[in-house]
Amino acid sequence: MTRLRKAFSKAAAGRPENRAAAFWPRAVLKNESGFSLLEIVLSIAIVALVSGFVLEMFAVSAGENRLAKNTDAAAAVAGNAVEALKAQSSAAGFISAQLASGGLAWENGGETAIYRCYDKNWAELPAGGKDALPEGAAFLHEIILRDAGSRGAASRTDPAGDGPAKPGGGGRMYEIRSTVYKVGERGNLAEMVGFETKKYFPAARGEF
Repeated sequence: MTRLRKAFSKAAAGRPENRAAAFWPRAVLKNESGFSLLEIVLSIAIVALVSGFVLEMFAVSAGENRLAKNTDAAAAVAGNAVEALKAQSSAAGFISAQLASGGLAWENGGETAIYRCYDKNWAELPAGGKDALPEGAAFLHEIILRDAGSRGAASRTDPAGDGPAKPGGGGRMYEIRSTVYKVGERGNLAEMVGFETKKYFPAARGEF
């Protein structure tokens, strides 16, 4: 113990570099070569690898957020059309309202197709059908309204299935499918959201 105290006192009484030598191994103090080229290259490679992985995660997350946002917007557009039909008192009134607000309608027998187009930011574009999409169209909204036939006054239940028959009978049942498609780079369509429902319109006076 006495010898250790003497060695420590001698080192502490010397120059600063001698004091450091009393506490650090010689191998550490003499290692003044720095990093080798191999160590630097390996460090850069590791940083690049980790950075690429992190950037890829950010890109995937951004894509998923964009998809979720577009899906929510598509569901709102498709759902609003169904609710608009339910609020009308006649199928003709629904079609007229869609045309007045910029929709394009095609009729084929008892079926009517209505189209609306949107750009990537959901701003509405001039209407166009599946085979005539306007430039910049990113989403296509298709509404199919089908006449499912008449219902006579003898029916004891409402064809919509939600109560007794409406007074007077003789109305008509309509089926609606509201679908939003994503427009691909080559004009191909991929379904995003679709809703289906039925609507019973009682006959107006004189339509029996």
